[in-house]
Amino acid sequence: MGARYGCVLAVAMVWALLWGCGNKNASRPLELPEEEDIEEVAEVEEQDEKDDLEGVDADEDQADQEDVTEVVTDPDDGIEASMEVSIACSPACGTLEHCFEGRCVCQQHWEGPGCEQSRQEIRIPAEGSQVDFLMGNDGRWGWPPADEVPAHWVSLRAYFIDREEVSAVSYLLCVLSGACSEPMLSAEYGTYGAVELLLHPVNGVTWVDAWRYCRWAGKRLPTEAEWERAAKGELGALFPWGEACPASWLGLPCWDPEWSLGTSLANCHDIYCRDPYPETAPTMAFAAGASPEGMLNLAGNVREWVNDWYAPTAYASGPVTNPQGPGEGTRKVLRGGGFLSPPRHLRTTARSHLDPAAPRPDVGFRCARDGF
Repeated sequence: MGARYGCVLAVAMVWALLWGCGNKNASRPLELPEEEDIEEVAEVEEQDEKDDLEGVDADEDQADQEDVTEVVTDPDDGIEASMEVSIACSPACGTLEHCFEGRCVCQQHWEGPGCEQSRQEIRIPAEGSQVDFLMGNDGRWGWPPADEVPAHWVSLRAYFIDREEVSAVSYLLCVLSGACSEPMLSAEYGTYGAVELLLHPVNGVTWVDAWRYCRWAGKRLPTEAEWERAAKGELGALFPWGEACPASWLGLPCWDPEWSLGTSLANCHDIYCRDPYPETAPTMAFAAGASPEGMLNLAGNVREWVNDWYAPTAYASGPVTNPQGPGEGTRKVLRGGGFLSPPRHLRTTARSHLDPAAPRPDVGFRCARDGF
């Protein structure tokens, strides 16, 4: 990590400490720390960050040109895997960006030079006022599940959808504003409140939590049809990146010869996907698994809430122009599969559903907005 990113992370850590979410296992304090303590924490964290960057000069500009090695540890088996990540970005990243795997990225709703909204969202279609696509499973990959048929052509108005899943630090900003509630998931399983997981997708949020966040951000949850079109791209692929499986159907990993740590396409159940993340991964990870239009982690990491109520026969009787799903129901649709999912649940047509009030460790969301 560069020193600039370390500063941003230190600030976020101070916020987390102020609001009683310093780490996943600590109890929340009832009193705010003194100002001197806050400054001392920030100085200690900044010094620790500098000490970790072996061979990197303390000068901020030089630090941005060096390489560092991150160590990812699986607590279950004690096996450590070192992952070398280049932090050199050209041109240099903006004020509120940080360099991740050679790309400048910024977190949602951080305004400033280099963090333009266009870099955080994707417009579908890139040009024009509407887009048509084949929604559902047409049987090309075997016998389709009953709730994925019939395949049918759908027409959508242009819309924007977030490039990444909403991160824990972005959700923290909403909580600090008073517009969002803290996730209901216990600290043992949640990314919210864990300083080391600030850039991972927020999890353990209910459908109402997701809806409130998107409203606070001036957006909304995507419809199921909008989500599926974003995942399929123009070619209607089996997975967002194409036809290649993230792990074999027989349970053996699909090794990527270019990355010795395992599959670089998606974060699914660790029985199948041998990636360096035992649970969630950063929202900007798995660039090789991006959709043709640039969305990340539409397959794997966390399952994502969409706006629609679930009905197993929705495709048989629903409208084909800007469908919004059933008018009522008891469960909301989830899309995309997560880190606990087998590969078949990562397909672009796969549907799951959940009580809208239920928090789960493998459930998060992203937002959308009208593009016309």
